[in-house]
Amino acid sequence: MSASACICELMTPGGVGAVAIIQLIGDVERGLRSVGLEPLEVGAVALRDLCGVDTGLVIRWSESCAQITPHGGRATTFALMNRLADAGVEVGSAERAALRSRWPEAEDDIEAMMLDALARARSPLAIDLLLDQPRRWRAWNGAEPHPNEVRRVSSILNRLITPPTVVAVGRPNVGKSTLVNALARRSVSIVVDEPGATRDHVGVTLELDGLAVRWIDTPGIRPTPANEPEAQARESSDAIEREAAALAREVAASADLLIICVDATEGGVEPVEVGARPGQELMRIGTRADLGETPGAEIATAAATGDGLQELIGAVRERLAPAAGLGWPGPWAFDERLIASSGKATALRHDAG
Repeated sequence: MSASACICELMTPGGVGAVAIIQLIGDVERGLRSVGLEPLEVGAVALRDLCGVDTGLVIRWSESCAQITPHGGRATTFALMNRLADAGVEVGSAERAALRSRWPEAEDDIEAMMLDALARARSPLAIDLLLDQPRRWRAWNGAEPHPNEVRRVSSILNRLITPPTVVAVGRPNVGKSTLVNALARRSVSIVVDEPGATRDHVGVTLELDGLAVRWIDTPGIRPTPANEPEAQARESSDAIEREAAALAREVAASADLLIICVDATEGGVEPVEVGARPGQELMRIGTRADLGETPGAEIATAAATGDGLQELIGAVRERLAPAAGLGWPGPWAFDERLIASSGKATALRHDAG
């Protein structure tokens, strides 16, 4: 749709009420002339013959908005809508008109949605994939790949637009803050050689191998003493620390990826201790690998020397945006309207029956 195009929208259900309202958005003068209606001045109202279908009012609300008001019967309303469609006026909605007005250079709705998503995408990995989506959606037949598979892969690829949340949890003084500072290449978290230094969670957006993530460093979770059955509710005599630990659990439960940090000197936390959801994506990493080996860690890192950081970055990216998803050749439903409108996006005519 070019900057001079016009979209018409049926504002009232056909057959309901005495009068129907068809709204024109965009190049109103072009839209009216296309069906033989002489344009009006802004603010004017005129009784006109409506393409030989009916007689009704034409109202010019603004430079880019006008309304045509035929009688409200379904046959009359849809006959007029079809005349507009035949004349080249696009049939759509106010939402669609707003989208197309934001991106007048877009060839069609798919391209306009793509440009909208491109403007919001946070990850560099999204750029080439989004630019190729208009071609993919125009080629998709609505059956292969199956819409459910399109939705499944799209739920992963949508992380390229809205950064997923990575939450690091562990015992106090296990090196979580030093790790996030090393990944960010700047100081974003308090680092002191004292347990419990982080009393609130600290979030920062990081770019990891082309994927933007929101990385959250949480307060340390102390172990639950064996002789205190209800210690989880009062794990420390320090009220502030108890509140911080509760906050850490709340944040951990919302993570797209939960990273459990352990080192050679501190025991690890169990997922249940930090309120992990059933089936939540988990990764166990060793921090401060320069102090010794951490049994059971998938990756060993040493923020002080940089060892293991690239491996960690690649592993996080693969967990959240796997290569199989990035290499998916089918369409990506980066906008929820795409699948809903596929197969009927070109059905501009209305059925009076």
